Amino acid sequence: MWRRMDADGSSETQNLLEDYPPGAGGEEEEEDQSQLTGSIQVTSGQRFDPNANISEASSHSEIPVEPNIEVQSLDRNQEIRSKPPKLLITASPESTSNSADQVRRVRNPVQFHNYIQHVDSDPAVCAAISRYKYYKYLEKINANQSDEPTSPLIFTMPDHVVPPQFITIVSISNKIESKQGSLVTIFSLWNTMMGTSILSIPWALKMAGFANGVVLLILMAALMCYSAYRIISITHGMEAKLSLSEGLPLANYGYLDFSDVCQHYLGKFGLYTAITCSLMSLVGGMIVYWILMSNFLYNTVSFFAKTSTGNDSVLCPTSDNTNTSNITDQLSVNFESLYTLANPDINVRLYNKVWDLTSTVPVFLLLLLFPLLNFKSPTFFTKFNSLATISVTYLMIFTVVKATKWGVNIEFKDKFSEHYSPNISSNLAALTGIAALAYFIHNCVLSILRSHKKPENGVRDLTIAFFLVCFTYIFIGVGLYISFPLQKSCIQDNILNNLPLDDSLAFAARACMLLQMVAVFPLLIYVFRVQFFHVVSGNIYPGVLKVVLMNLLMCAISILFACFLPKIGKVIGFVGAFCGFSYALGLPFLIHLISLYEKHQLTWHSFFIHTFFILLGFANFIAQFFISGH
Repeated sequence: MWRRMDADGSSETQNLLEDYPPGAGGEEEEEDQSQLTGSIQVTSGQRFDPNANISEASSHSEIPVEPNIEVQSLDRNQEIRSKPPKLLITASPESTSNSADQVRRVRNPVQFHNYIQHVDSDPAVCAAISRYKYYKYLEKINANQSDEPTSPLIFTMPDHVVPPQFITIVSISNKIESKQGSLVTIFSLWNTMMGTSILSIPWALKMAGFANGVVLLILMAALMCYSAYRIISITHGMEAKLSLSEGLPLANYGYLDFSDVCQHYLGKFGLYTAITCSLMSLVGGMIVYWILMSNFLYNTVSFFAKTSTGNDSVLCPTSDNTNTSNITDQLSVNFESLYTLANPDINVRLYNKVWDLTSTVPVFLLLLLFPLLNFKSPTFFTKFNSLATISVTYLMIFTVVKATKWGVNIEFKDKFSEHYSPNISSNLAALTGIAALAYFIHNCVLSILRSHKKPENGVRDLTIAFFLVCFTYIFIGVGLYISFPLQKSCIQDNILNNLPLDDSLAFAARACMLLQMVAVFPLLIYVFRVQFFHVVSGNIYPGVLKVVLMNLLMCAISILFACFLPKIGKVIGFVGAFCGFSYALGLPFLIHLISLYEKHQLTWHSFFIHTFFILLGFANFIAQFFISGH
């Protein structure tokens, strides 16, 4: 203990050995600590004379023996600019003996700073810091007594004891590193939207009428682009709002998914509706993929089962009794059995019985695909995404080659012409349903745009991508529709079904798209599995058994559709109309109206326009049940 006397006679006592364990001074402090209860009392301005007799200093309680040390009168918040005394003479009030035994060296237990500052700290903070010093002392003692390095399990300070003043919170942004520019972003959006619907566009034009179909393709692209923009603006606005309320930068707050926005505005109903619609779009995609893969696998194997002749003829698998010529009637025979009729051999009949498009091939496809569906990570399959670009590019070349060979075969005035095509048809809902799924990117548009190097250009690039997708659909759909050499009623929902098995260009198109779908289908299963199990159990991989059962269930549903309803036009129409009404139109526009209402910015014309779009999507879904010709 030491005591400092101020000029006004007040004194202050401070315990230098406070918070330190006994014996911290080492060998030089072996006496009982009770002997150190004396104090130093020096009058303000008095300088210690090292030549003075100890007995003469007995009028004071304790006298420092280190030369030239002056303790000045300071306020309690000022600093004592001197080193703490290292040598003390203990002089008891009861004894004034000059014996040298009363002189003892006292060393401070730790190295103090040269500046001693009195700080009015919180007792809890002081206690935490004292514990920290105690652990450091134990670590030092253990290091001196053992040649082994200190065990962190024994002498390292536990995390819960570390004072918070010793911890620096470093703000780490979870923002995705932006690397891709506008060109890559546009290409990613275009590549994602270009799906299997491209093979059904000629059939959709037949159902809606040529001119009406082209206009609807453009209008649907504009409407779906606007709804995607609303998803982007609503989500970004909510991110900024929440980050502001939390007092965190936007980059540090994190990113939201559209389902989070739905939950914020609509509660659990909005969350489960968004997730259900997203899962429905994936299920519809899996069903269409399985139907097409079965078709492509069947035709590819059949191509090798017979010799290719380079046949450029066109088939009409389904005949229209009212507008079918004799040549078309001859081609109306099921093209899958043409080879059997030409070669009535028992082996051929056995081959057609074993290798049947709607009964056995979908099951054989399960043997090929199922081992690929149970991987825990789909990283390997993501490397084949470029196959989609190759497939679409080949289809564009295929369209140019076939249109050049077939020529223009369309007539708008003469209703009795074989190539007559109406401009408007009552079955326009078939095209709007397919277009809703063809332009559906709303459940992944946020993920793609977040990797943009310049987020402010995201809306512009989204618009350009929708324009390119619309152009691609019109280019392939209109090109094949105008040049189709038979009656337009013969066009199938899969345009490749109108081409014979031994067509070399058609074989290349089927083989290329089969390879692409085999690589993409496991990704669809994986995304569905992750979303489903994350909602149900909170674990994206709940175990091998549950994953295998889930994959078997999805494959069983796809096989049932491939066997009993192998009509991709009808499947795409229903799935697209449902997802377009709920996820692409209903939820974004409804949340947009709620957001405007909360901001007191809702106007009557905005309310009527967005409500009309929602009702339009609902009417499109209901109209799928009344389409004739399915």
